[in-house]
Amino acid sequence: MADKKKGYVPIYRSLQDHWLWQSQTPFDERSAWIDLLLMVNHEKGKVNLPGGIQIIRPGQKWTSYCQLATRWRWSRNRVKRFMKLLKSDGMIFTDESTNGTLITIVNYSNFSLKRSTDEPTDEPTDEPSPGPSDGSSDGPQTIMKRIINNDKECKRKESPSRKPEPPAGGGEWE
Repeated sequence: MADKKKGYVPIYRSLQDHWLWQSQTPFDERSAWIDLLLMVNHEKGKVNLPGGIQIIRPGQKWTSYCQLATRWRWSRNRVKRFMKLLKSDGMIFTDESTNGTLITIVNYSNFSLKRSTDEPTDEPTDEPSPGPSDGSSDGPQTIMKRIINNDKECKRKESPSRKPEPPAGGGEWE
């Protein structure tokens, strides 16, 4: 599991609506894992199945390998192998039936951001801010623009026209 001291980045489910996520190229394993995290319920829900109503808890998704294969542009066998890999690493549980597969993310609470109902305070906290306090929305397009602008800024800084400074202390480059 990730080192909590390094922090985390909340990813909004609306990322799935972005053109980059909807690309027609097949997913890789990293993208498929993140897609699973984005797809699972974040609140308790219900699914109407032939055997009756099934309660779906946070961190669970009712789907099928065929649906995942279509979504990720993989073969059904590749999905099965990937699910087997995730299960062997203790990342998911699956409950397969003729009506589909219930996927459960192990330790889902480590990946989800629960909003506090407590009154806000000015005291520092280890928890990330849920968003800007000015009421503006930082959707995926705004975040993508920031990433692109940061990338442009990095390229300007790495421009060959700027000669890098030698290491501190007047030492030589290694």
